[in-house]
Amino acid sequence: MKPAEFEQIIQWVFTRLEKTPPTQMAFLTQAYLGLRISETIALKRDNFNKDFSILTFTPLKSRTAKIHTRAIPKVLQGLLTTYHIKWRRRYRNGYLFPPFRNQSKADHIKRSTIHHWFMRLRKELDMMDCYHTVPQTNFPNGKRLFRISSHTFRHHFAWKIYTASGKDIRAVQQILDHKDITTTSIYINALKSAHDNYEQSIVDKAFT
Repeated sequence: MKPAEFEQIIQWVFTRLEKTPPTQMAFLTQAYLGLRISETIALKRDNFNKDFSILTFTPLKSRTAKIHTRAIPKVLQGLLTTYHIKWRRRYRNGYLFPPFRNQSKADHIKRSTIHHWFMRLRKELDMMDCYHTVPQTNFPNGKRLFRISSHTFRHHFAWKIYTASGKDIRAVQQILDHKDITTTSIYINALKSAHDNYEQSIVDKAFT
């Protein structure tokens, strides 16, 4: 994802998902915190401190019950605070992102909802390009994946942390809870070409 594409996607989320606030905030939370989709939809009010400046959670793929804390950028902090004031009475069992439709029996929005809106996002923004992974047993030609997806937010977040920390790859590894720093390196190397012209001031601005 290129910097300009990230800004374009955020603008789309603000305008296109205006009438579905839980879905909109789930998208924005992924974008600004680099969480996995399952981690995002499962967030509860109790995962945040009083003013939404700190998130405490257990990473989805962690091999232990290790608790992580993550500072929340001020831009997202303000959005979450406003959202909470308007939607706290709609929470189900404390889940921050309840299903938008009252007839749903689930306590929070589903992965399928996020996937559905990502497909619409790609179509409406003309970002349907795909790539293939290395060949695998079940995918001899490689697995076909969309370049823009929920996981793309996580990669973009990693790059912003990498740049804002003075290119401290260990800091990125710790924040993303990667067991092997090789995984972190793959994230960073995959993004370098897209961000070569990304001004430092723009990256820093994302964390103010």
